[in-house]
Formats: sequence, structure tokens, C-alpha cells
Amino acid sequence: MSNSAETTRATGWRGLLARFPMIGHAGWSLGGVASGRLLDFCAAVLVARILGKEGLGAYGLIQTFALMVQSLAALGLNHAVLRFVARWKDRDPDRTGRLLGGGLLLAGTIGLVLGGVLAAVGGPTAHALGVPQLDGAVRVSGLLLLIAGLKEAALSAVTAFQGFRAVTVTNVLSSAIGLAATAALAPLFGVAGAIAGLAAQYGAQLVLRAAVLLRLCRARGIKLRIQGSAVLLREVFRFAALTHAATIVMQSSQWGCRRVVAATPVGLAELGLFGAAFRWFAVLVEFPVQVGRVLLPWLSQEGLDRAAVARTVTVGIAVNLVVVGAAGGLLLCFPDLVLGLFGDAFVGDARALRWCVVAALFVSVYSPLAQFLLSVAWVGWLFWAHVAFAVAALGVTSWAVSDGAAGIASGVAAGYGSMLLVTTAAVVVRRIRAASGSASPRE
Repeated sequence: MSNSAETTRATGWRGLLARFPMIGHAGWSLGGVASGRLLDFCAAVLVARILGKEGLGAYGLIQTFALMVQSLAALGLNHAVLRFVARWKDRDPDRTGRLLGGGLLLAGTIGLVLGGVLAAVGGPTAHALGVPQLDGAVRVSGLLLLIAGLKEAALSAVTAFQGFRAVTVTNVLSSAIGLAATAALAPLFGVAGAIAGLAAQYGAQLVLRAAVLLRLCRARGIKLRIQGSAVLLREVFRFAALTHAATIVMQSSQWGCRRVVAATPVGLAELGLFGAAFRWFAVLVEFPVQVGRVLLPWLSQEGLDRAAVARTVTVGIAVNLVVVGAAGGLLLCFPDLVLGLFGDAFVGDARALRWCVVAALFVSVYSPLAQFLLSVAWVGWLFWAHVAFAVAALGVTSWAVSDGAAGIASGVAAGYGSMLLVTTAAVVVRRIRAASGSASPRE
């Protein structure tokens, strides 16, 4: 009887989680994301209802600009930390500690410099963005630059340690703090208050993730060190250079699309309509993004055979398509309802929402393929995929700018579709090379 009971437990869900730990990691990651994303979505709805279409459009334009500037100086640190900490954390604690210590110091220094510069030149920057009346909001967005790079580097490190449960808790707590700050500040200070609420969320994420990272490092006997990290960072950045360039291309093109629409007579209002639809896109793609975060540390391990890698990537794509397809179809069945959450002014035109759902389906396939290419260091193809995104997104948005929100949404969908085509071609090329024996299993 005892042996039978043990066998039952071993073959139950606990046994399944023991044999396939990625299921548990994905569950915690997605649970936290769902909770955090719900709170973030509530914050966006709050901003839209307080500030209206033009306010939400200006909020999105300034936020995208700040993140674009931050990406210019991020040096690809997030991708490098995630990949190399996942590989080194068990076999080389000293190397891991130097990478984390030097990388976090570098991210913090860059953020401090960029945040200070943007705060100092907020007036001219606001004029360049076409929103001179919001120079205060642009100055406040310097806080985003101060924090963004550091908190994302900390997230990559915690993810590399597979601390998915901790990521869940920190996401929920920081999103709740951001929602409370936005509710308090946006009615008082308008767009600047909404940006300050987002900065409060970023700050909470940084503090909580840093605390989790220090605890994980202590548990593994890893000491964060700066001495000797410069040489190591140069080695790591050889890998990260192309991923960094890809991020710059992506962020710059996304801001460029918004700037094209903002230049039209009713640009900010159209950006607000697009922002409402794009919030639903962000909800949809969070699932494949988090699945990708779970996949990359696992795919980056040594000793995995090609069949296991192929099965994992295929299952990831299938699950993404089922979940995102079902959720996107549900949104399209009730467009007025889902857009009406942002206010009555956002109801009536569901074209942008439809294009955002199409883009989310492209991301569902692209994300697992991209994690595979990152795990085998085929980052050159990912760079060209991002270039394809920029060309397609800017081209289609400029061509369809008269359609306003629907035009920029169609540009985003075209961009992600182009990324998917290039990435699929890369995977096919690598499979052909592997079959011919010209590529190693872990090239």
C-alpha cells in the first residue's frame, strides 16, 4: 500500500513538475505577470480616463522616447546577463560575481548620466518631440532613464537564477505601488504626474529585484565584485553588441512611428486611440514574452540534444498560439467593450485593435524562435530581424499615416511579421547546417 501511494504521488502533478521544472517556472512567471499586468492595465485605464485621448497619446510618446534613449546606452547588458549568468552561475561563481557587479555598476552610472541630462534639457527636448507644453513631463521622464537600465539588468539576473517565484512577487508589489502613485499624482499634475507614477513603479521594481538578487547570490556563495570586471565585460559585450544594436533599432523605430503620427493635426488624439489598442497588445504578448524568459535559461544549458531543443521550441510556439489566439479572438468579439474601458471617446473604431491582435500572433511564433537563436549565439540574424521590423513599421506607418491609429497599428503588425520571416529563415538555415554537420549542437 505504501509503495502504491508513493508511486501515485510520483506520477501525479508533483512528479510532473519534478520531471519538467519549466512548467512550474512558467506557472509562477505567468501568474505574476498576469497579476502585475492587470494592475498596469488599470493604471493605463486610469490615465486615459483622467487625461483623455490626447493625454494618453502624449504619455505614450514621452515614455517611448525615454525608453529609446535608455536603449541607446544599455549596451545589450540585459541579454548578456541573462545568457551568461545562466551558464556560469553553477560552475564559475567568481566570474558570475564580477559580471553582475560590473554590469550593475555600469547600468547605474549610465542611468544617472542620462537621467540628469534629460532633466536638464527637458525644454528643448519637449519642443523636438512636438509637445512644448509638456516640458515638465519630459523632465520627469529622466527618472525613467535613471532607473530603467538598472532594474532590467537586475530582472535578467534574477531570471537567470530561475527565481521566478520572486519575480512574481516583485512584479505584483511594484505594479500596485505604481497604480497607487498614478492615481494620486495624475489628477494633480496631468501627464507629468502619470510619468511620475510610472517612475515610482520602476523604483519599486529596482529595490525589490535588487533585494532578491542579493539573496540569491548569497545562497550560492556569489559575491558581487567590481575588481577585474572591465575585462570580463568587454568579452561579454562582444556577444551583446549586436543585441544592443537590435534593441536600439527596435526602440528607435517604435518611437519614430509615433512621431510620424504625432506630427499630424490630430496626432496626439490618434496616438491615444492607438495607445488603448496597444495596451491590449501588451497584455496579449506578455504570455509569449514570459514563456521566452523561461525558455532561454534552459536552452542556454550545456549538453542539450537537438531533438529536445526542437521539441521545446515547437511546444512553446504551439502553446503561445493557442493562448494568444483564444484571447485575441475574444477581444475582437467585443471591441467596443474592451476599448470602452478607457472611456467613451475610445469607442467606435476597432481597426487598430485588429492589427494589434495580428501583431501579437506574430510575436507568439517569433519569441520561442528568437530565444533559440540567442541560446546558440546567432544574434546576427536577430539584428537583421529588428532592421526588418524598423523598415516595415516605419514604411507602412508613413504610407498609412492618414489612417491615424489604424495606420500605426498596421505598421507595427507589418514590423513583427517581417521579424518573424527573418527569424524563421535563420532557424531553417541553422537546421540545414546542423543536418549537414557544419554546425555544432551548441554553436
